[in-house]
Amino acid sequence: MLSRMQLYEEAISSYQKAVELNPNKYEAWYNLGNVLGRVKRNQEAIEAYDRTIALQPNLYEAWFNKATTLGKMQLFPAAIAAYEMAVQLRRESYEAWYGRGILLEKLDRNDEALASFDAAIEVKPDYYEAWYSGGSLLEKLRRFDQAIIFYNRAIALKPDKYEAWYSRGRLQATLNQHQDALGSLERALQLQHSMLQKEAS
Repeated sequence: MLSRMQLYEEAISSYQKAVELNPNKYEAWYNLGNVLGRVKRNQEAIEAYDRTIALQPNLYEAWFNKATTLGKMQLFPAAIAAYEMAVQLRRESYEAWYGRGILLEKLDRNDEALASFDAAIEVKPDYYEAWYSGGSLLEKLRRFDQAIIFYNRAIALKPDKYEAWYSRGRLQATLNQHQDALGSLERALQLQHSMLQKEAS
């Protein structure tokens, strides 16, 4: 039985053969990029996505996957530019708005990052990750009242995620809301303990 890595290597060989036979087949370039990304051959994946985009410039998935791969390579300005192309092609892509926001925050472009998180939430109001990341950024910017609102929404959406409970509790302690902080932090510890028990079993 072939291992997963052997299967990926076989797929890479097949797609490489396909693009040799027909270099204008954008689907083969795109699939090649995806498989190369799976085995962390990121630079080659980017080259495959670039070939895809040259042939099919309006293919949202190629721009999105290129952005994600560039982000993994910590090439943040190039990744942000690719995310911006992705959201131009598909305004309702909450994942692209969110990915753009995460990278903008890494570059301390905080207002733009918040706008991206807001755009993700506008498209998908129940997107926990955007509420939580937005709350974390607002807390970093010392916009505490807004951060609490974001954490509250994150908790309402996914009450079993300890991270939002912990972040809210820590912030409540900073604001001298000691009783509320104690409740949030106790709940965070309960959830974390439960998660660790599940992982151990």
